[in-house]
Amino acid sequence: AVAQAAEGGAKRAKTVAFVKGGGGVGATTLAVQSACILAGAGKSNEAVACLLDLDFQFGTAALYLDLPGKVDYNELVGAPERIDGALLRSMMSKHSSGLEVLAAPAEVLPLDTLTPDFITATLNIAAREFKYVLLDMPEAWTNWSYRALQGCDVIIVVTQLTVAGVRQARRQLDTLAAQGIEESRVRMALNRFEA
Repeated sequence: AVAQAAEGGAKRAKTVAFVKGGGGVGATTLAVQSACILAGAGKSNEAVACLLDLDFQFGTAALYLDLPGKVDYNELVGAPERIDGALLRSMMSKHSSGLEVLAAPAEVLPLDTLTPDFITATLNIAAREFKYVLLDMPEAWTNWSYRALQGCDVIIVVTQLTVAGVRQARRQLDTLAAQGIEESRVRMALNRFEA
């Protein structure tokens, strides 16, 4: 699946997904901040980190960074075999921290616009181009979101310590387990927690 060993034995990226344990829990904020920190740790000419905003209908990662979106998903999704490193990099917007962001589309498109093959191709290329690939996942589950999570090294379920937050996080954890995602790859992040 995602991020198979790169051609020529090159090392693949560490892939981290941020999964929302409910709406408004701050998963996008944590994904953006984490990605900026990782990107800032590299040299100025080094492709260290990218953030793929896969919250396809309501993604705001580019907005948080004041970056434009450049992607025509309708054109790309039908031909995942066209995606290579140069094309992926041309679709991304670069932040002053060095972070490269694949923005969600400006218009609301159906979730099934993306396909598992498109996600696999995109993540495999990103894993060859960068040291770290961070994913901001949608709250909804789809065939392609399952595919994306299957290849991740770490999945961070973000929630808040409220009744609704704990309930939704439990549902997300159960769904991940039902999809065969090993518990050892899943982490919990309690956002806005006060002791």
